[in-house]
Amino acid sequence: MKTLILVSLLCFSVTVLIAQNDSLDMLHNSELLIYNNSTNSQRIRVRVYPVSMVFNGVYDYRLNADQPSEPPNSILYNFINARNTSEFQFEIISGGNFIGFNHDVDFGNTSTVGCVGFGMYKLEVHKWSNPNWLFVDTCIIDFDAGFPGSLPNDLHIKYRDNTSGIGGSGPRLTFYWDNCAEQNITSVSKYIKAWNQCSGQIREKEYGEMIYSTNNGNSYTKLPQDYRIDCGTENFPDLPGQWGTGVLTLNLTIDKNITTRYEEERFEAPSNIVISPECTLKINPSKIFRVKKDPWIEQPGLGDYFTRFYLKPYSVVKLEQGNGSNDLTKLIFENSNWLILECDSKILLSNYSVLEMQTGSKLCMRGGTVSGQGQFNISGFVPRLQCLVPCVEDNIFEDSAKLVIDTNSVLELPDSTFIRFKGSETKLICKENSEIKFGKGSKLIFEDGARILANGCRFTSYDSTDIWDGIYLSGIAYDTLKNCTFQNAVNGINITDNFDPFGSPGAVEISNCTFKNSSSTELLNYVYVNNSYNVLVKGCNSVKTGSAGFTSGIIAEYCPAGGVVIC
Repeated sequence: MKTLILVSLLCFSVTVLIAQNDSLDMLHNSELLIYNNSTNSQRIRVRVYPVSMVFNGVYDYRLNADQPSEPPNSILYNFINARNTSEFQFEIISGGNFIGFNHDVDFGNTSTVGCVGFGMYKLEVHKWSNPNWLFVDTCIIDFDAGFPGSLPNDLHIKYRDNTSGIGGSGPRLTFYWDNCAEQNITSVSKYIKAWNQCSGQIREKEYGEMIYSTNNGNSYTKLPQDYRIDCGTENFPDLPGQWGTGVLTLNLTIDKNITTRYEEERFEAPSNIVISPECTLKINPSKIFRVKKDPWIEQPGLGDYFTRFYLKPYSVVKLEQGNGSNDLTKLIFENSNWLILECDSKILLSNYSVLEMQTGSKLCMRGGTVSGQGQFNISGFVPRLQCLVPCVEDNIFEDSAKLVIDTNSVLELPDSTFIRFKGSETKLICKENSEIKFGKGSKLIFEDGARILANGCRFTSYDSTDIWDGIYLSGIAYDTLKNCTFQNAVNGINITDNFDPFGSPGAVEISNCTFKNSSSTELLNYVYVNNSYNVLVKGCNSVKTGSAGFTSGIIAEYCPAGGVVIC
């Protein structure tokens, strides 16, 4: 989608564009027209630039225009960054003069001053008041994948300054789509949507199927692209306050191996990737998206040179099925980068796909869901990230997803983090010498047949003097905990309803494990078993190193005779 913003910069010279009212080519070929309707001979300066990922006329993630301006046009452009080869901001004199931008989905472009594509652009307007340019107003223009569709495709934005008239009085911006009434931009909260033009001119927003591939000669391999780097002769020096190059507002499929940028390849740090609500980022089979470690992260005092990767509510990241165990689809977070799953966001991991968090990366789950037959791997030390995203829902692994804590790896969980595992093929797999560190009150819940398989793992509190809740195994399942340590878990391991008198029973083995209390809080028990069968607790012991111990050891209630074996 597209957003338009008008900006003025004091540090660059500007060529005055005096657009004639009879400039029929510009009028006919423009989808975005900006007018100066001042009644006070006021000069204005406008600027338009992207504030999201933007896509060209063939729905390709590439800043190259599908329909670049060509000679004999006096004004040339090659990209969808709303600039041309000589100007990045435009001055318009009064008298109803205007400039026009072509939308790249349209073939006509004669005399237009620049080009826009699908996505969000920002428009900024300044007026001249000797000796300075003064800010007037700004708005966002959002072109969805359905533009123009069944609705008019021409958007008109006007600067007005009469004392009484359309849209109020004094310096202001008004707008209208063809066949709609002119109104102040404040009436739509300065956010103009191509799919919601006026009464009778409304359709559903279309998220489309944008593609990032090698099609059409697309040789770019970085995400996000940045028009200040990737637009060749239309590139200009760093301009302050410009964010959003990594905001995805439409559906995008990645069909080649790509990476994020290094610091020296971008203008600001951090570089955020944001999957907006209702949008899907899809990685095609056996392709790899690598969120790179930036070597500048190791330079003291140089700032936060890492990527924050946000899944906003109701957004989706999907990894398609790879072509076998040696040809996986991958999303990899290298050292220092963040993955943040907000409330009701979702990661879909198909078979032969893996999302890998490497040493030094950080994970925050606040009501997100991971599902599918693929793996979510913790490979190395992944420190906790107390991101404080508000959400009352649990974090969920379901539908055969596997959370794997690799050998010698550590996952830290923030305070009050609940992770719920659901479904018979969903698993938590903890390999030898792995560790999960829990924040205060955090816990793991297994239900509907979900399993925990741990050998040589340490389950402990983030702080050796604090406590966490425990591990809850509910329903028919086959769980194995061997050679593990459980430290400072108030409720220890709870096993409930792992028994069906009319069906196949499950089984739980807890063997050669240590239950430890290093806190000053009395812990309730090691293991609690209720209405369960085939439970074996073998060769376990307890250790007290703090001032408190355990209220009880192993408790079994309402279990069939011989259902719990302790030895």
